Amino acid sequence: MISGLVLDFEILSWRWAQTEWRRRRKLTECIVILVMAQVVVLLCVIMPQHLEKKRQELIIEEQRRVGKYIVLFTTTEGGILGQESHGERTRPNGQTSLQTTQSGNASHSHWVNTEKKTVRQDVTADGEERRDDLAYSNDPVDISAISEPFPTVDLNRSHGGTGVDEGEFYEDPVLGRGFQDEFVTHKSDGNGFLFYGQSDFNSSPETFNRVLESVSVGLTSDKTDSLVKLDDSADKKVNKRHALGNVSSNVLNITDETQFYKYKDYDINHINEFVLKNDEKTYFTKIDGKECFIRGTDIEETIVSKGKACSCLQYYFGDDCGIPEAVWFGQSSRLTGEVKLTRRKIPRRVINGLPVNHEFAMFEARMHELSDVVDAFLIVESNYTSHGDPKELSFLKKFQSGYLAQFQEKIHYVKLLFFSNESRSNGWRADSYLRFYMGSKGLKQMKGLREDDLFILSDADELPTREVVTFLKLYDGFPEPVGFGLRWNVFGFFWQVPADMTFINWLSGTKMKLLVVYSAATIGMVQRVLLNNVFYIRKERAWEHPQLADSLGYYRKAGHLVKDWVVGSVDHYAGWHCSWCFSPTGIVQKMDSAQANDKPRWGDYPEKKNISYVMSRIWKGRWFDDQASYLPVKDTQERFYAPSYLLEHPESYRSLLYHPGHPLNRNRTWQPP
Repeated sequence: MISGLVLDFEILSWRWAQTEWRRRRKLTECIVILVMAQVVVLLCVIMPQHLEKKRQELIIEEQRRVGKYIVLFTTTEGGILGQESHGERTRPNGQTSLQTTQSGNASHSHWVNTEKKTVRQDVTADGEERRDDLAYSNDPVDISAISEPFPTVDLNRSHGGTGVDEGEFYEDPVLGRGFQDEFVTHKSDGNGFLFYGQSDFNSSPETFNRVLESVSVGLTSDKTDSLVKLDDSADKKVNKRHALGNVSSNVLNITDETQFYKYKDYDINHINEFVLKNDEKTYFTKIDGKECFIRGTDIEETIVSKGKACSCLQYYFGDDCGIPEAVWFGQSSRLTGEVKLTRRKIPRRVINGLPVNHEFAMFEARMHELSDVVDAFLIVESNYTSHGDPKELSFLKKFQSGYLAQFQEKIHYVKLLFFSNESRSNGWRADSYLRFYMGSKGLKQMKGLREDDLFILSDADELPTREVVTFLKLYDGFPEPVGFGLRWNVFGFFWQVPADMTFINWLSGTKMKLLVVYSAATIGMVQRVLLNNVFYIRKERAWEHPQLADSLGYYRKAGHLVKDWVVGSVDHYAGWHCSWCFSPTGIVQKMDSAQANDKPRWGDYPEKKNISYVMSRIWKGRWFDDQASYLPVKDTQERFYAPSYLLEHPESYRSLLYHPGHPLNRNRTWQPP
């Protein structure tokens, strides 16, 4: 009897416990459902207007990630693959391009497809969507089964007013080359530069040196081991610019005809070389036994405080105050276990390579901003547009007339005087070949290269900050390749690209888009891993491709840290990217120069090239599809608004700096023209 009662009690207790568990589970489910319902109500009732506004502002054009493919090139006796003849091609207006002769040398190429067949979606002039399969085979191809004609170039014949030197073609080992739509690099956002004037110590070179001199008076050797003045050879040019005031950019950048400069008597048929020199400027000083970065250190406070670390000026960090904010607030903060930064005993040399067309304003800013920290500027220019149309060598012509004469000793000019048939039908190849040529030919003309030298690959409309370049020059231990988080402007520094419409961006209040462009790697990585193809730097995670696995393994075993690493973040940018930042006529020139596969190719639509229409796009901040909108920059005084050199000369660059309705621009012609 008793045992039966106990058994009944245990059964009842078990049932009660099971019922209680089910009740609590249902209660929990109800709470979760209630919270989710509240979130849905928040999104559907409170945010619809916000979401609709964001949709209208979004960039409609999709990013055509053609970088899923890699093109491999081999060479045969006689030259680099890909230099096909300039065959006949019919333009939309019926014109044809120049022709050259062909020879029977063989070349080979094939596609390596890493994903499924890519489908590109375009927008036509009337707003309708159009889908086109990429006109390439996605199946692996046997390289040995393909043979294409290889041209010889008549050295006595000129194209676009220039000739070809005999060293233009040469035998080279197997070369790898990536390809990617250049416009993809225009589809993110970025800006960042630390302006002088943020403190008494870096407001001007004279002020800074006076502080150093005054601080050093009365100090004994136990107070400071050495206080060294900055090398102000480059800063004297800045002071001269301040003294000149707002004069024309032509006056600032064109020298007297009687003055000697590097490209005054330049022979286009002569193969030139560039000899790299060591950077002997002083960047650090010792204070009470501490090694401090001069431009980032509050010298007075460091001496008074007697702390273990240097006292940093605003926007500089680290024990030696040598880490700029773009690095401090970039991905480096999340890689502390791997990144072990150490100061170099000798600054590494920095080479900045870029293809050019007609980006003169940004090039002038580049030279004035970076000439004292970049050791060589490798400039590649072609007498053909990316579309295959002959053009003059505009930069060379200006260099020969004395343009930027004070900087020409640091400029190494490389010409590309042919345009292949394959580039006419494959616009992506035309887009990337200038960069491939930059590494395969341009770097070979740089004498004295060391593996620890740094190569920075830029587009002509991208400008890294002086602070970030200086950091990469002075430190070891960071991963490579290095990506720059840039602020992205369109038409001028007065329009910015909005951030993607995501819940995270809405929650964090992020309004502007960050453009991440992989730009920098050491010469060792370029030569030993990337097969001398500098374009691979720009292609995200190209170093993971199976074709590069062996060379990557050897490079890592040698102690090198290979990992995509980004410096710069929103509000702590590593540079500027000013896309389509030209006058209306310059924008039309860019449309006409665009490669054949850049769809929609606005140069094929006459109504888009109307100057009044282009001017309306600049005025309204609207893209050429008449749908995407950009956000106005309301505060032109903000710290990352534009490169300081442009801001120092607002009259010369007013149309890039300020909206057409700004008082400086109202009822005035475009400047720069």
